[in-house]
Amino acid sequence: MTIHYVAVYSAGKLLVGYPNAEHPRHTNNVDAIVASVVPKEYQKRTIVKGSMNYHYMSTDKGMIIVCAATEDTKARVAFPFIDSIKWIVDEHLSDDNLSHINLSNEFPDEFFAKDARRHQEMAIAMIKREITYFNNPANNRDRKIDCAQNTTTILVPLPAPINIKQPIPVQQTMWEHIKTILLIIWAICTIVLIVLLIRKSIISTC
Repeated sequence: MTIHYVAVYSAGKLLVGYPNAEHPRHTNNVDAIVASVVPKEYQKRTIVKGSMNYHYMSTDKGMIIVCAATEDTKARVAFPFIDSIKWIVDEHLSDDNLSHINLSNEFPDEFFAKDARRHQEMAIAMIKREITYFNNPANNRDRKIDCAQNTTTILVPLPAPINIKQPIPVQQTMWEHIKTILLIIWAICTIVLIVLLIRKSIISTC
């Protein structure tokens, strides 16, 4: 599973293609895909060209992102990658950021020209990072699933059972309450009896 190339188009014009070394190899196929896309219509599709799969997404704002990857790169890997590229495009390759870029490298305002170039360079650096991330098997969800299916299952001993105290029966609890009440009544009666005896002895002495 390898992502080889990604291209971003806006209004039919190439904004960025990375890496540059892969551009000549894919330019004909990518240009044909871009030409076939209905303008400003949201869609996600995959087109097979020989040993390469071209996954692309078009937006309702006229943006088209094409990802060229090996045929074993699944759509559920390619399209999250494209979604991450779209975020980069929205942040750094928007019309506001690139409105001062001219194909002839001549800019009406040097300050805005430098800012536009800075956004473009940042976008390319972030795209490079995303390609590296998604091409790393350790970060690839499908690779992790495949590796998990091919690994030997290790049996882990279960922990010792925990001794949980059984709840006290209701009848036993009621009997204990009754005994407590009887003891309290006996203590009260004893105190009353003692008070009466003391009172009687005092009256008799008088």
